[in-house]
Amino acid sequence: MSDFKVHSPSESLPDVVILVHGTFAGREHEEGDAFWQRDSDVWHELEKRLPDGVSLQQEGRLFHWSGENNERERLKGAKALLDYLEQFEEAGQGYHLVGHSHGGSIIWMAMRQASVDGIPLDCLRTWSTVGTPFLRHRTVNPISIANAINIIAGLFFLSHARQSLHQVFSIAHCAMFHPDHYAKTQIEVLGRDVNLFDYLMYDHLGWLAIAGVVVMFFVFAQLASFFIGPVIESRRIRQELHAEKCVMHDFGSRWLGIWSPDDEAINGLRTTLHLDITFVGKVSAADRIFVSDYLGFLWIPYYWTVAPTFNYIVRPFLNHFVRQYVSKAVQGNNRPSAELCDVATAPIGESEVNSIPALPYFIAQRITDRANSRSKDIAPKLRSLLGQKTLMAGLAAFNSELSGEELVHTSYFNDPDVLNLLTIHMALERGDRRYLMQAAAYHRQLLEWSRYFREMTGDWEGAELLDRILRDTPAEPIPVQRRAA
Repeated sequence: MSDFKVHSPSESLPDVVILVHGTFAGREHEEGDAFWQRDSDVWHELEKRLPDGVSLQQEGRLFHWSGENNERERLKGAKALLDYLEQFEEAGQGYHLVGHSHGGSIIWMAMRQASVDGIPLDCLRTWSTVGTPFLRHRTVNPISIANAINIIAGLFFLSHARQSLHQVFSIAHCAMFHPDHYAKTQIEVLGRDVNLFDYLMYDHLGWLAIAGVVVMFFVFAQLASFFIGPVIESRRIRQELHAEKCVMHDFGSRWLGIWSPDDEAINGLRTTLHLDITFVGKVSAADRIFVSDYLGFLWIPYYWTVAPTFNYIVRPFLNHFVRQYVSKAVQGNNRPSAELCDVATAPIGESEVNSIPALPYFIAQRITDRANSRSKDIAPKLRSLLGQKTLMAGLAAFNSELSGEELVHTSYFNDPDVLNLLTIHMALERGDRRYLMQAAAYHRQLLEWSRYFREMTGDWEGAELLDRILRDTPAEPIPVQRRAA
């Protein structure tokens, strides 16, 4: 695929492209071989394709987040991204956000957070997500029986925590400002009368009593937070769900979603929604194979009485609990009162009726074929893993041998047409007709797909502009390959 770039008058302050990495892709240094690092192959290839007036960050610190697979770190990264964007908002400099994998989730969560907190993103030009699994969470209704029970229990423990804290402050206040009150008070401890002030200030048992009151305060406070926390989170999640519609209303026309039907991360996360694995087996009498099995007749009363209860009541509950724990660990869902209900390729809308188009078939198939060819080299690397002395050493050696090109999910940026689609999207937002016309001449299929994407997302203005450019640019249309049904 040939590169294309036209020259048009540039602005005094060009737009900047901010690349956001995904899970497990964080690095400490600004330079490296990751797609978002300076001097990487992807960095240079993207830089060659950018329209005039748009540039990569040539100096200064690039955006980083931890890259850990959990909602807490993703939300932390979203808040860090908002803080990072503040410098561009203050300078009035436009920016284009490009996120890969959960880097797209970071962008989406940051925009959602900005909507909830009332933070304007006036300088946001475009935002693009590449291979991003959009996680949809559901929660209980804030006005529900479950939340009512949690509130009652939380207030109960909170009142006890308040009483314990009041006792601690009363003792400290009297000891400092009214010591005579304690000096005149006698109490009976272990059958002997002692002065209350001396008991609390100088006796080990008195210290233990004060410590017990403090511990009780923390216990009751923890129990109160345990019940009240999910109520607060359920209300916050409801606010975020409402904010998602506001974000798409304001910035939906500036979004580009790139994904492949063969993306392992998206498809893998979807399988966790309906995980059907049995972790706890049934209790039943064992066949008499070992010598000790002949003593099994001693367990016959147990099988008759306890086993049915365990197999049909306790066992399903344990399996459900373990499946939920494993699923949440894989999903990175450690948010209280939130359950993952859908994994979609678009920020809003159900995945079953999602009309957002995938990559053009010829691009998606090319990426898949490249990943398949690279994955043939995995077998020797697995043998080196099994040859290590420890499992952790083997995993570290195996991970160091992987290039990232063995998976579709980590191969998007190695395809030049993916980079072309990103830069076409930026040029469309800027209204760069010369750039788009040259793109129509050399990459007509990409412009046709971009027009179709804009129609599916409801950006009729952008679709009309692309349609006019396609009509005005003389080129023979190339038949588009379709994925077999």
